[in-house]
Amino acid sequence: MGKKQNVIPETNTSIFDNMTNEQIRYWCKEYYEKFIGTTVKNDCTGITIGFKRRGRKKTAFGSSISKRKAAVVKILDQVLKCAVSTNWGDRKNDDPEDVIGYLNFKCKILIDGKIFHFLLNVQLCNVDKNRYCFHYSLDECRFGFTTKKQTS
Repeated sequence: MGKKQNVIPETNTSIFDNMTNEQIRYWCKEYYEKFIGTTVKNDCTGITIGFKRRGRKKTAFGSSISKRKAAVVKILDQVLKCAVSTNWGDRKNDDPEDVIGYLNFKCKILIDGKIFHFLLNVQLCNVDKNRYCFHYSLDECRFGFTTKKQTS
């Protein structure tokens, strides 16, 4: 903790311009498939983060969706590599037994030429690999975007 982000990943939303929110959700689910079974090492903490099916479902269907959130899925491995850890979260009672707790990360991402701030959540595990869980945009939370309206 206390490190600064050295690299700002870049992406765009152009492929989502003619998609509905439902289509974007299914695109996220399908695109995430390419990450399942792979890992990435976070530059800030040195921990290895794995991509599991649970992260795919939670990212695509677990919360609001937007073009920006989907654009981050395109570069999720890069984002997790350069994200900076912010704090620790305790395990929940209903978590699998191998979960120790959660490490939260933040990352600045350049999307369509503008910087957005995202938070990412990773389960830390004592048996299996640490697992990516989900991400969301602080900027969209601040402005109250919801799944009912597609955002740019």
